[in-house]
Amino acid sequence: GILKSGDLLDAINNRYSQSSVWSASRLNTYGNCPFKFFADNLLQLEARSEPEMGLDPMQRGSLLHVLLEKTFTKLQARSLSLSEENYEDVLIALDESCEEIFPSAPKRYGFQPTPLWTYEQQELHRLLQVYLYWECTENQGWYKPFLQEAKFGIGDDEPGPYHVHSNDGELRLRGVIDRIDKDDHGNLLVIDYKSGSTKYYTRDIEKGLALQTALYALVAE
Repeated sequence: GILKSGDLLDAINNRYSQSSVWSASRLNTYGNCPFKFFADNLLQLEARSEPEMGLDPMQRGSLLHVLLEKTFTKLQARSLSLSEENYEDVLIALDESCEEIFPSAPKRYGFQPTPLWTYEQQELHRLLQVYLYWECTENQGWYKPFLQEAKFGIGDDEPGPYHVHSNDGELRLRGVIDRIDKDDHGNLLVIDYKSGSTKYYTRDIEKGLALQTALYALVAE
């Protein structure tokens, strides 16, 4: 809908002023569904869900995320590129990461492990093996892991907010880039992990429905 109430518009403008710092994911939500942005961020509504045993989709995504972060941090420390010839070393780094993360995962992510937890660990490990093999065959050793969890506009010790300039004014942006790879010529590859089934294409970025990766590319540049 279109908001017309003067009091409401004043409140929104005060909350999101020229000095506000935006996250890329929040902008992505606004571009994809303004009503969801309104409900989540202005009304602060939260969907109620029945408590469940085991991993929920968000916890599963977070666990996959941290396993990849750990794995690529190890590859970066060993100066290993993603290639088929290094795949065995990549698997060793993944195995080490799983051994470090899985034992404390229920406490860290706040879920009650079920009798299937052992099999869930095996499935997550297998899923990441397939994904890493795909990366190695696609990359062919061109890129090496360069930065993990690259923060900007968050905390005093990190780079400040990124300023996006347009004809309509300036936007200040904050966020965390999952991973940045680098080749021998200094070219950067920005990677944003998604564990869901939604697919985004160039036309979605052009329509403003998938801003996150494009904005991260600007920040990385």
